[in-house]
Amino acid sequence: EKSIVKKKIKIALGTTSQHKLSAVLDACASLGLDVDVVGYKVSSRINEQPVGVGEGVEGSYNRAQEAYSQSGGESYCVGIESVIVFDLDGKSFVFDIAFIVIIAPGGEIVAKATTPGVMFPDDAFRVAKKRGFDTTTVGSVIAEQCGGNGTDPHAILTEGRVTRTETLVAGLIIALKQIDFEI
Repeated sequence: EKSIVKKKIKIALGTTSQHKLSAVLDACASLGLDVDVVGYKVSSRINEQPVGVGEGVEGSYNRAQEAYSQSGGESYCVGIESVIVFDLDGKSFVFDIAFIVIIAPGGEIVAKATTPGVMFPDDAFRVAKKRGFDTTTVGSVIAEQCGGNGTDPHAILTEGRVTRTETLVAGLIIALKQIDFEI
């Protein structure tokens, strides 16, 4: 009688953010994947507060690529970049989403996804923009205005009903389900 031994999937994450590390572990656990996750301190090479689809795509790709370089290319490499997407041409619409890119061992991009968005207050966006997105995030302004943790404005705005980690898990599940892990 043979026993089947699943091999651990190695994941290199292009950040050391606790929200993102927890989200990767939670998403993998919900899919029954046995993983070993290592976070790498990398630069997204964009603003502290990324704005728009272009910076989201670029930042997530840069993070995945940098994790690939630092990990030696033998892991699945995940890049996650949270961004503010907005339209203020008379219709107020400011929200936060994260872009996700996964590179397989060997260097091929095997998955792309986004998280669900959470609406952010227009005034917090305007304050952060005035201070400069190179140093100020909308989340930090929300925390100043409402109290709470500036790295989880989602929880502040929803009174704890939706956390940043939960939105990241939702997007990561979509990305991870695109991959046929050979285990």
